[in-house]
Amino acid sequence: MVIKLSDKFLQLWRSVFNKELYTQNRRIEIIEEARELPSPHPRLSKNTAFLDELDKLLEKYYPGVKLTGVTNTNSMEPLIDNGHQVALIPLKDWQKNDVIDGDIVWFHRMSDGSPNVLHRVVTKNSGWIVTRGDNTVTLDGPTIYGNIKGYCGMVIY
Repeated sequence: MVIKLSDKFLQLWRSVFNKELYTQNRRIEIIEEARELPSPHPRLSKNTAFLDELDKLLEKYYPGVKLTGVTNTNSMEPLIDNGHQVALIPLKDWQKNDVIDGDIVWFHRMSDGSPNVLHRVVTKNSGWIVTRGDNTVTLDGPTIYGNIKGYCGMVIY
């Protein structure tokens, strides 16, 4: 007998499971099959002229945008990894309420004081959001809208 589960159900179950682990302050042991694999070697050299032009274009349409590299925390792999560039688009206070589940936001994490975190929104409430890295099992603590700086508008591999 094969039971087929919808992606929506699995995502809901994962969310419930992760919340329960978070409340118990526990983590799942990483199994051998889930170990980090090396990233593929880039096929093209870094094109600084292209990145400079892209930066100017982004700044024209999104004033205050930051085109920057990421640190090697592994929390957002495989989507975002060390060596990738991301475009961080700032949000004005009145835009922060428009953040939805699934968005990758740039914020100040209060639980440990990390000033520049880039994680995915998993829960939204009227005054705060909860985030989690794609490659982590624990949720970040609640983040008030005032601590959201912006969102990830682009990943450059």
